[in-house]
Amino acid sequence: MVAGLPFEEANQIIIRSAQAARASALLAVRRLYGPNPDEERTRLTEWCLHSAEPSVQDFVNAHDQHHDQLDVFIENAKKSR
Repeated sequence: MVAGLPFEEANQIIIRSAQAARASALLAVRRLYGPNPDEERTRLTEWCLHSAEPSVQDFVNAHDQHHDQLDVFIENAKKSR
């Protein structure tokens, strides 16, 4: 958590984390591309079910447990764009 960090440092960590997560997800999806659309679709579906979906569920669970704090971090990150 970034709760004990100064505001600016916490914001930078949150923004960089979001950017890294986005880049990782895009790379993961690109690795699933292939010449056969049916195989590509199957690989993408499997990745979504076994990797992306659990990751999003973990985020939602963390948000539910620390709702107020995460909302503040997200709002501050949006303001600093």
